[in-house]
Formats: sequence, C-alpha cells, structure tokens
Amino acid sequence: MKIEFKRLIIKDHLDYFYDLYLTNREFFRRIAPDLRKEDILNIEAISQGNFYIIYDEETPLGLSFLCRIDNSGLSCHLGFLLDKDFQDKQVAEGSKLAFYIARDFIKYIFRNTHLRKVSMCFLKTRTDIENSLTKGGFHKEAEFKDSVYFDGKFQDEIEYAIFKDKFITLYGEIS
Repeated sequence: MKIEFKRLIIKDHLDYFYDLYLTNREFFRRIAPDLRKEDILNIEAISQGNFYIIYDEETPLGLSFLCRIDNSGLSCHLGFLLDKDFQDKQVAEGSKLAFYIARDFIKYIFRNTHLRKVSMCFLKTRTDIENSLTKGGFHKEAEFKDSVYFDGKFQDEIEYAIFKDKFITLYGEIS
C-alpha cells in the first residue's frame, strides 16, 4: 500500500467531497444536520483549514485536514475523515492502517511546513485512539468537559499532541 496526500481545493473537488459526505451521512448526522452540496463550499472558509485527499495509489481513502493553524506557536490541529467502507474493512481486519496514515501525514506536515507541533482531538470514550496515540509518542495536553455534541448529547474530548523533535526521534528523518 502506498499512501499519498494531495491538496484539496473544495470548490475544485466538490463532487468528491459531497460523495464522501453522502457515503458517511450516518456518521455526520451524529454531529451535524444534513448538508446540501452548496453548504460544503462554506466549510473551507469557515474552518480556515487545509484539506488533503488521502490516496492509496489511485483509490481515495478519505480526507485529512489541518485547522487551528497557529503561526505564532507554530502548531496546528489535525483531523481525519476516512471513508466508512475503508474504516469498516480496517476494523474487520484488525488493521492499524489509520495510525500509519496519521503518522505519514504528520511526517508530510513537518516536512512541508514550518510547524513544530501537531495536535489531535477525539472523544474521551475512544480509548483505542488514546492508546494508539500514546504508543505513537503523543502526550496528553488537555481534556475538555462536554465540548462536543455527538450522538444526541454533549461529550468530553481529549487533545493529544506531538512535537517535531520527538517525532523525528521516534520515526527518523522526515525528508
């Protein structure tokens, strides 16, 4: 498997973005109301994020995005939306591919930007993610009480981060 990341301009890839949304609609309904195709154009402007399509050779696997980019602290927040079919397959096979995708994308960020820290947030109930990030060298930065509306209720969220120098120590050069 060869994972690649290509910068996504939402207005130029609107059909792909909307198809990904439709495929994963049940997940999105847990966090937001239904979106119309024209609503998606606002996501890029509102989030002020940088979106990337994740590919395995020519097959799109989902999206990754950088947001909350802080040029004074040289940090950003990283998020993913992997296609539901891909996620289901990974869970069924017990694969840790999502972790490897995250690792490769962080390497891509550190190699191609001036940033020195990457953070990720997830629901406190997702101990599997917490364990993977801890094993991957991330450290806990914060815990937010009732900060995310998901599945019809507010839930706690945890933020983990990794610094560039620690990432290089663990995973080698980023070139």
